[in-house]
Formats: sequence, structure tokens, C-alpha cells
Amino acid sequence: MVNLLKIAFYCGFLSCGLAVLRHTKLQLLLYIYPAAFCTAFVFSFINNAGYSFVAGLAGGFTAAVIIGISHRLGRHGYLFIVIPVIYCIGPGGSLYKLFLAMFNCQWSVMVRQRLSVIKVAVGIWWGILAGTATMNKITGKKSEEF
Repeated sequence: MVNLLKIAFYCGFLSCGLAVLRHTKLQLLLYIYPAAFCTAFVFSFINNAGYSFVAGLAGGFTAAVIIGISHRLGRHGYLFIVIPVIYCIGPGGSLYKLFLAMFNCQWSVMVRQRLSVIKVAVGIWWGILAGTATMNKITGKKSEEF
């Protein structure tokens, strides 16, 4: 549990740092950090159980709902904030292993990692779409169009 909290803590700072590099206004970091923290916690908890697609789905859904709340209150734009929040749950580890296997000609590892990258990426995508649709239905307000 402590390890999950550390991962979420660091992912929140990573997302804020990457948002600053994208020239995000500093007051928006108040919305990015908590959303990234919660998203990373949910994603890591499920991903550690071995369910990468479900982890991506839950992480994307969490990000869309948490960001959707403050967006619909008029605090910030939608996509500009969702993107830094999901940086920390992207399939970076699988991409690293995929390219390492490619360079070392380990084809079976490459296929396994490619599938992992696809599962996480599609899970995040579907999670964001589901979270956005849920928030649109609950609040009656639409988010920015994709």
C-alpha cells in the first residue's frame, strides 16, 4: 500500500512537471496534481494485479471524471488538462521493453510487449471516452469535443 502511495505521489509531480513544460498556467496545477494522484493510484493498483487493459480503462475513467468535475465548473479547458494527467499511466514500461526486445531481436518478448502497449493504450482511450460520456450524462453539460 505504501508503494502505491509513493507511485501516485511521484506521478502527481511528474504530471505537474510535464504540464509546466507544456506552458500550463501554474494555477491549473491545483487541478492536475490531485487528478494525476488518483489516476495513478487506481491504475497502479489494478495493473499490479496483472490486468493492464482494465487498469488503463479504470485510469482513463478516473482521469476523465475527476478532470470533468472541475472542467464543468468552468475552471479550465478539458483536453489541455486531461493530457498531462494521463502521462503517468501511459504504457511507458511496455514501450521500453518493446524497443529493447526489438534491438535485441527477441521476437517473442516483442510480441508480448506490443500487446501490452495496445491493451493499456486502448484501455486509457476507452476509459476517457466512458468517463466523459458519464460526466456528460450526469451533469447535462458537454465537455469540449474531441
